Amino acid sequence: MPPRDNGWQHLPSSRELLVVVVIATALLSAVAGARVLIPELEDWRAGFGDEALRDNAAARALGFDPAAWEFLDGEVRSSDRYAIVTANPSPFEVRNFAAYWLLPAVRVVDPRRADVVVYVDDVAPRDAYCFEGRQHVCVVRREPR
Repeated sequence: MPPRDNGWQHLPSSRELLVVVVIATALLSAVAGARVLIPELEDWRAGFGDEALRDNAAARALGFDPAAWEFLDGEVRSSDRYAIVTANPSPFEVRNFAAYWLLPAVRVVDPRRADVVVYVDDVAPRDAYCFEGRQHVCVVRREPR
């Protein structure tokens, strides 16, 4: 036999009220904390160098020179196929960062198939256009084979 409806609605138990109060308190605390913390985070981040590179932990960790990568960004066109030649102790990271930084240009493995050969921390040919900073980078533009 179903329970009779005597017109009374279900009242929340003390446990249900406590859960609602705890959740509301946590949300209010998160919002109040975010209002204070977000402006402070922006101030702290300002000390991490160039704005374009400070968001990239790999660039900071590898000690990349922001000016060198800005130079490369200006030399490698979006339609280029480029190859990276590097003597850097972390060649995999250099190639991966270049693949990200130089998008939408396409990286090729074989320098003979590239429109542009980028030398990072390596000896470049005499006809290379180079940037000398904390990081040595050079660019050679040529016709692919």
